[in-house]
Amino acid sequence: MDYLESILTVYLSSVVMHEGFHLAVILLLGGSGAIHLQCVLLFWVTGFVEWEVLLPEAVASWGYPLVYLSGGLLTGLLLLWSYTSDSDREDRACKFVLGWIHLAYSFAEMLLAWYPHWVYEWVSLALVCIAAGLSTLYVLRREYSKYPEG
Repeated sequence: MDYLESILTVYLSSVVMHEGFHLAVILLLGGSGAIHLQCVLLFWVTGFVEWEVLLPEAVASWGYPLVYLSGGLLTGLLLLWSYTSDSDREDRACKFVLGWIHLAYSFAEMLLAWYPHWVYEWVSLALVCIAAGLSTLYVLRREYSKYPEG
């Protein structure tokens, strides 16, 4: 049960953090927006920021890629930093895996500044699957081999 609690807590809070970081950068760069959270399936929550005021022309060329990058990058870094100081095995596993997923996703999301949406969708799917697979293997090999079950 502790695994489920850790996954839900870390995942749900990471979605809110991710969108919050997007919005914070939008506001810092002179735009505005609103966060919308959606429940797709029971606990599968997603979110997005709806633009209300676009970025000023002076920052648009580098501002949009930064906005798209910021959500996953800052969330991923925060989760990985939190992973280093957490002593709970289940929380550590969730933070490590979700941290790498957010980092990978941030670079795919940044593609939205230059490429059509379908490119972002395929690249994000590939990067997230790779990050999830490799980070899960790392956690299983490193974290769970140290501790006997029970």
